[in-house]
Amino acid sequence: MNDLHTTQPGAPAPTPAEPGTQHDITAGIVVDAVPRGDGYNLYFDYTSEGIKTAALADGLQELDHAGTCPAGFWRVAYFVRHFIEGPPPISGTPHFVREDQPGSWSHKPGTLPVTRQQYNPATRDYSGPAITDPGRDRVGPRLEFCGYLCCGPQTRVSSLEQRSWSPR
Repeated sequence: MNDLHTTQPGAPAPTPAEPGTQHDITAGIVVDAVPRGDGYNLYFDYTSEGIKTAALADGLQELDHAGTCPAGFWRVAYFVRHFIEGPPPISGTPHFVREDQPGSWSHKPGTLPVTRQQYNPATRDYSGPAITDPGRDRVGPRLEFCGYLCCGPQTRVSSLEQRSWSPR
């Protein structure tokens, strides 16, 4: 939620963060597998509850009864984009939008730069108005709003490539 996964010129696009990866928890279920070379392309579908469970395992916290976060934490809105059969099939994804300050939100749509703007379906880009209420604003195409969690400065959500393995 604070790692921008910046794209380097000439380098492949970074793999987005995947909640629960560090703890071998998946927020999604495999709904399709297509043979590719010596392996498979896996396609996932996600649920709001799956994303929340995996994010809590990574150290995010639930809001208190007043809907606020502890001191030093900030709110993040979380979303799910569901699997699309295709062709071609499109894997589902979790998505997070962070509150930079009250009423000001930002997010990183895939490998695009960080933006504070809403998705504009007419131009299919992020040229819409500023995000002020993630639960109501158009944050991205086909995103289902799930709720809010609290994120602290030590919280780390890794991608599959970033996870560190340790013997059990």
